[in-house]
Amino acid sequence: MSTRVNQAFALLLVAGGAMGARKGSRASLLAALAVAAAHAEAATTKAVCGRVLAARTELLLAAIMGLRYLISGKFMPSGLVAILSFVMYRYNMKDVEK
Repeated sequence: MSTRVNQAFALLLVAGGAMGARKGSRASLLAALAVAAAHAEAATTKAVCGRVLAARTELLLAAIMGLRYLISGKFMPSGLVAILSFVMYRYNMKDVEK
């Protein structure tokens, strides 16, 4: 189950990065690809280190996007990505904590 969830989140991030790139934000695409790569690793490996890597990148993404939300006051996309990233952080950490 967690493999599919991490794959789905990776695809969601790449789609959002592509949408940002269409609006001229190359950094958005590169950041999305980097975080999606961590999720692809977490989805393909059964080792705990893949989950920890994904969880740490999710926490970093949640912090960055949460800060962007606080500065801009716009929920889309930064607030939504911050919430989803934190949810995914908790999801991956529950497997690590076992």
